[in-house]
Amino acid sequence: KSRKFPADSIVSDEMTSEMCIRHCRSHGHTYAATQYSRECWCGSEDDFDQLGSSRPETECNKPCPGNADLWCGGTWRMSVYKVQDLQVCETATTDTEYRYRWDLPRLTGSRLTFEVQADNDAHVALSSQNRDLDNMYEIVIGGWRNTQSAIRRSKQGVNHATVSTSEINSPT
Repeated sequence: KSRKFPADSIVSDEMTSEMCIRHCRSHGHTYAATQYSRECWCGSEDDFDQLGSSRPETECNKPCPGNADLWCGGTWRMSVYKVQDLQVCETATTDTEYRYRWDLPRLTGSRLTFEVQADNDAHVALSSQNRDLDNMYEIVIGGWRNTQSAIRRSKQGVNHATVSTSEINSPT
């Protein structure tokens, strides 16, 4: 077989990584890959195991036509995603130290739903990589003694949006 991910391919002028992941999930595949901007290829765990070492991210340099802010592979390069069931629920507990934990799977959809149990100061980071970045988003829920929430462009950065959310957090 000549393709690394040989199954159920589609081509679309609206391609995004999310579209490809949904397509491969609907066909029962374990992996999805975008390539050359418009192509989507699906594969199995065995196909993924045969890929070998990953290439530099800079080689995936073709923008997705459905969202030019995302990359959809490159020339003979695939952006590979593990297909996950949308109903999977991840639970994380943390201590009281102010640091981000980068141990949850990468988001594959356009929506994030979560619940927080805390007396105050729940911090959520949205980053393109599994680490703190200068250009990540930080969402503070119930900060300032559970009286306000804010959106920042970096960890402990300037508040770009602030709203009064008195008693939004609860320990139960």
